[in-house]
Amino acid sequence: MDRKEVMQIAREAEIPLPTDWVMALSGIYPFAMATMEQIERFASLVAERAREEEREKVAEETEILREIGENILVQNNRCTDRPMFIVQQKVRTCGFDPDYADDDGITWVNTDGVADDEEAAELEAAYQETLKEPDGWTRTVCIERWEFVTACFTEQGCKDYLAADGHNLREPRIYADGSYRNHEFRKLHALMTECAIRARGTK
Repeated sequence: MDRKEVMQIAREAEIPLPTDWVMALSGIYPFAMATMEQIERFASLVAERAREEEREKVAEETEILREIGENILVQNNRCTDRPMFIVQQKVRTCGFDPDYADDDGITWVNTDGVADDEEAAELEAAYQETLKEPDGWTRTVCIERWEFVTACFTEQGCKDYLAADGHNLREPRIYADGSYRNHEFRKLHALMTECAIRARGTK
C-alpha cells in the first residue's frame, strides 16, 4: 500500500492531514491530533483494504488456473492420460567414427556446414576410390535426436511458446508425453481442470 492510498484512507477516517508541504512529503501524519475513534476507523479501513487486495489477487490467480484448465478440457490429449506437452527441437551431433556406422549414416562436413545429398554422393564416391578425404572436407557420422526445450500443461501453451521463441529453434515440434507417477504434475493438472469445471457450473 503506497503513501497515496494511506492518505486516502486517512481522509475516509476523517483524520486531519498535514497542510505543511514538508510534513506531507515526509509522510508524517499528526495521528496524535486524531481521536481514538478516528484511529480505530483508520485501522479498520486499512485492514479492509488489505483484504480487498488479497481477494483480488486470489481471483486473478484463480482465473489463471481456470483458463489453463479450460484449455486442458477442450484440447486433444492424443490418447494420453493427463499429458505433459513438450516443445522439442532437432539437434545434430557430428564427429562419430564412420568405421562404426552404416553407410547410410555417413556425412560429409566442412567449415560451411553439411554437404547436400548430391555433393555427399560425389565426395563418397571419390573417397571409395582413394580412401582419402578431399581437402577441406571431413568424413564423419552425424546423429540427429530430439532435444527437450520446455514443457507446458497444454498444447496451446506450447504453440504460444513457439510463436514467441520458435525462430530460435531448429525444426521444432510439439510432443505429448505421459505423466504416469508424476504426482506433482497430476495434482496441479487436476486442480486446474476442477477450477474450470466449477466456473462452468456458475455460468
